[in-house]
Amino acid sequence: ILNFLQAVRPKISRRDGVKALVVLPTRELALQTYECFQKLVRAFTWLVPGILIGGEKRKSEKARVRKGITVLIGTPGRLLDHTKRTKSLSLSNVQWLVLDEADKLLDLGYEEAIGSLLEVLKMEQQTERTIQTVLLSATLTPGVERLAGLALNSPVRLDASEEKTENLNNDEVSLHFVIPQTLDQKYVIVAAKLRLVLLTATINYHYKQEKTNKILIFMATQDMVNFYTELLSCATQMKNISFFKLHGNMTQIERTEVFRKFRSTVSGVLLCTDVAARGLDLPQTDVIVQYNSPPNPADYVHRVGRTARVGSSGESVLFLESSEMNFLHWLNEKRIKLEEQDMETYLEGLVDLNVDSKKNKKLNVGIEEAANSLQLKFENAILEDKELHKIGCQAYKSWIRFYASYPKESRTVFCFKQLHLGHYAKSFALRDPPSAIGGIGKPSDLKMKNKTAIKKKKKKDGRLKVETTNEKTVRLVTS
Repeated sequence: ILNFLQAVRPKISRRDGVKALVVLPTRELALQTYECFQKLVRAFTWLVPGILIGGEKRKSEKARVRKGITVLIGTPGRLLDHTKRTKSLSLSNVQWLVLDEADKLLDLGYEEAIGSLLEVLKMEQQTERTIQTVLLSATLTPGVERLAGLALNSPVRLDASEEKTENLNNDEVSLHFVIPQTLDQKYVIVAAKLRLVLLTATINYHYKQEKTNKILIFMATQDMVNFYTELLSCATQMKNISFFKLHGNMTQIERTEVFRKFRSTVSGVLLCTDVAARGLDLPQTDVIVQYNSPPNPADYVHRVGRTARVGSSGESVLFLESSEMNFLHWLNEKRIKLEEQDMETYLEGLVDLNVDSKKNKKLNVGIEEAANSLQLKFENAILEDKELHKIGCQAYKSWIRFYASYPKESRTVFCFKQLHLGHYAKSFALRDPPSAIGGIGKPSDLKMKNKTAIKKKKKKDGRLKVETTNEKTVRLVTS
């Protein structure tokens, strides 16, 4: 795009309006793309990149638009909003349109916004000049093909994985995912009550190896990210490690700051949701840990794609419970093969963490004792800190709702009824039984009274009752 724009004579000026429009699904990906354009245009000072994403004041964004932008980068909702509210934003001179991570755009529900944006582009075009449209997607789903039909005319398909799929038929190609050869993929079978201990041991194991720079840990929910970041940061065993967190419920200022800090830091651990699973380039990220399984192989591929980039090596570790073993068969069907890693490989390092604080000497304990000791330390930390206990309970409940709402095609692999909820409470360092962790399990007498009172009220006024989040959790668990 820049090669084309810089060659135009007479030279393009920022007063000529937007020449290229780049649409991305997330703010972090938009910010990364904007920074990349900033570096590339240093030799072409007359080309001005700009960014429009949610979380920033419209007033400051409008000011940038008025000054003039050559390459406009943004998220669908914000771009569409400015086309309606900002008079100085004109798309009449757009010559390039890029829809990046098209499958993710659809997953996030942007299909209607993209359609509206395309309509605005068509309406504002003053001449018959055709727009060169580029649609990029890691997976070719029916939704992506539908979007391609909407956005592209006489498209030419370029497949980056063509060399690796040339011997496969069309059906096999659609089932095939390409994984970098430099990526070492592993899985660990772990009991529910040992998950927290194993996570700590895994971080410790990789930081003992000097080659490890950064670790990315994927978790199921925002509440889990908040809780585990807080818990691990407080652990004395992790005192020399910097922890970061990233999820969609953080403010734009927080998200931008974390994204930039983690990219520039030499060493650290980032706990995140799938907001960081697509397209982000996080340099020197050596290890990907999937603490909770993704709902399907496609999401697995996107997650592990954050490491082993541009020829560098990397490692991924997937935590599975024994009841989730069928996920490996699902991956095998997509030609993705993982090697089993013995849990003790990671847990052995916990022995060195057991030190007599008075004598400052290592204690002579076995792996099982070291694991139990670490679990007790986490549980005691929760008991001593009411706020930490509160967010731990929130995280546990959010995980319950997440697991109970896996997509229909995933439920044969992730069967909620096979879980031991009490053991999983241990993975949140909670000693409370599931029934006591607000809204889960058997309701208390007080809750039963409240439920009866609500029923009576409902009969009395004849109105439908709105289901609360906790009530939804109860329904999912007891169904």
